[in-house]
Amino acid sequence: MARTILNWLAILAVLLSAGTADAQIRARSAQDRNQVATLVYSSSEAAASFGRQASAELFRLRGVIDERDRKIVELNARLSSKTASAASQKATIAELERLLDEAAREKDEFVALLAKQDQDFERERQVLLEVGNSMLETPDGAEALRLFNLGGKENWAATKAILARKTAIARRNEAVMYSQAVERGLETTASAISKWEQVVLQTPTMADLMQLAGLYQDAGQSNKIPALVTRMEQIAANDFERIEVMQTKARFAKLRGDLQDSFAANKEVVRLAELFRNANPVPAAGNLLAVTRYELAIAAIQVQDAKTAKAQIDLGLAAIRAGLGQDPANVTLQQEAIRGEVLSAAAQLFLDIQTIEGARKLSGRTGQANSFVEPIGRARAMALANSENPYLLGFLEGLICGTSGFLLDLAPDAAGPMVDECVASNRTRAEKDPTSLERLRNYVDALDKSVQLSAKRGQWLDADRTVTTAVRTARDALALNPALPGPRMILAKMLHYQAQVDAHLLRRDRVMPALDEAIAMLDDLVRADPGDIQLSRTLSDALWTAADFNQIVGGVPASTPYLQRGLALSRKRAALPGAIWSDQLVLINHVTTMATMGIAGTSPAEALAELDRMERSGLVAPEGQAQFAQIRASMIALRDARAAGARP
Repeated sequence: MARTILNWLAILAVLLSAGTADAQIRARSAQDRNQVATLVYSSSEAAASFGRQASAELFRLRGVIDERDRKIVELNARLSSKTASAASQKATIAELERLLDEAAREKDEFVALLAKQDQDFERERQVLLEVGNSMLETPDGAEALRLFNLGGKENWAATKAILARKTAIARRNEAVMYSQAVERGLETTASAISKWEQVVLQTPTMADLMQLAGLYQDAGQSNKIPALVTRMEQIAANDFERIEVMQTKARFAKLRGDLQDSFAANKEVVRLAELFRNANPVPAAGNLLAVTRYELAIAAIQVQDAKTAKAQIDLGLAAIRAGLGQDPANVTLQQEAIRGEVLSAAAQLFLDIQTIEGARKLSGRTGQANSFVEPIGRARAMALANSENPYLLGFLEGLICGTSGFLLDLAPDAAGPMVDECVASNRTRAEKDPTSLERLRNYVDALDKSVQLSAKRGQWLDADRTVTTAVRTARDALALNPALPGPRMILAKMLHYQAQVDAHLLRRDRVMPALDEAIAMLDDLVRADPGDIQLSRTLSDALWTAADFNQIVGGVPASTPYLQRGLALSRKRAALPGAIWSDQLVLINHVTTMATMGIAGTSPAEALAELDRMERSGLVAPEGQAQFAQIRASMIALRDARAAGARP
């Protein structure tokens, strides 16, 4: 999403001069110009920009360029033939020179066209042009560039060997090449970080600092981001860069588990974007504001503020739809409209479950499921119609992974294929770069959904295989940065799942070791952040599982400690500002269960008081009245029986 936000800052493109690098590339020979042009044209940044702007004209131009490159390969093969005559060789050389000149010009024009509407890419383009031109200054650099452009593992290994000699090759050039190799699946995030850390030891640009911050985020090394943010603040020169700095602050807060700080930082991003839009009343500024609202909405959902989330998404979606009305062929706007619809459906779902009235509506779930399925269908059709555009495929995969979790409850049958797609795509990414915490975490999240789906289907052996992989991957993720709360939360959740699966498979000796490890982790997290309701709910779930299991194997005395801890947690959570009706239900469940079992700390009278409070609040659905009447009657009978037994 951060990359999407930057797309809409094309209005600032005039602030970035293309003069020096463009002049250098024009002064080179056709062969050299094509090498530099190829570096930019085939970069991951150009591919992403193409995906954001994909149009029939851009597809046509790319087809022309790719066809010319095929002809160049054929001519090079002809030149290497020993059977060709001297005259034939001379004609081939002349033809090759002409094609190289055309190829370089067309690639330059293609990426310049992308940059014209994409300020973020324009900055990246300039960096790549500078890298390419400076590498041509030495024979080593020129050979490294040629090998890199050829692609493949063997050529990358040869490129690295040259780069390691650093013969007049600047550190930034090497770092850029490593970042490109990471995107191609040829190198790890850790290796790219080591190169960029050398770059920022000197006099870094904002682009250098942003690149390293992004790599730190991927690798889970969030403790290193604050120092970069401080340096960014010192050199931020315009509104665009100030928004970038605030976005980085928001992402860092989320990484370290401080969702309230992330929420506050995203509010500030929206405020800055509003000021920018007011000062620059152009479509790009309005679209920028719209997608910053999306990010704020996601942060709001994470702190249980569903009203703010829904309001911000709907404001952003309305603006995107208005822009799409003016520019219906704009692929990026089409994607953002779909993304907004999915986010709006998610926010509405969260808003519904805040109240008993809203939750009642979920009894007819078909409509809610379709709110996710229908936009994804349009995204899938868009990706299939533009199969040459990898960016659209990535967009589709993100939607599928993001929404399959909702559909697990709303429409499990529809969720199944989507969960499988999500697992497959994230497995591939994680295997390519096991040093990326972001990729490992996304893979575990996908496996989480798969475990839930297997459990719903009663396929416990499938769930066991999946959760074993999930626990192992979660441990790998935690090992990358043991201090981060996020990976600990994920591992604890997977261990809880493992315990539940073991219980169903009657492997009783394995249940409590997994649960005890999960509960210990969650205890630490809740102590560090007692106001995080989601953490509290996760710990409460684990304590309930432990209580249920211990009651089976050891009776009431064995389950009592877990129930008592759960009750204390439920009381605290029900009093928190973000608590909802379901938190009150959990508290009643704790109180009535413990009162029935005769566990110290609760009584039938307290249970009846909680039932009265819930009914007065209107939290008891009509269809639940009979059940509540039974609970009330049992508590009254228990109270009276105990009172009678206490009489002399």
